[in-house]
Amino acid sequence: MASKGQLKLLTDFLNIPDVKVTHFVQDTSLGKILSVASLTSEVACPHCGQMSQKIHSYYSHLIKDLPMNGQNVYLQVNKRKMKCENCLKILALRYLSC
Repeated sequence: MASKGQLKLLTDFLNIPDVKVTHFVQDTSLGKILSVASLTSEVACPHCGQMSQKIHSYYSHLIKDLPMNGQNVYLQVNKRKMKCENCLKILALRYLSC
């Protein structure tokens, strides 16, 4: 398990705005897996413009990245769906690069 310092180093290395590495597993059957999550806590509803912090649900995607030291590297992108308290629409929190 990676230390907080190692996770910060990996976050800095990825250089994806408003995203941090939350977990790192080095040896899996797939290769290396970095779990990443957004630092953004609220999102503007595209339907009405209201800012929302209400979490509706979570889901994740596994994205293959470039290999490192001959091993496959994957980003497990953990995402949130938010619920607008004004118009009650469900919206996905979008990442800049994902």
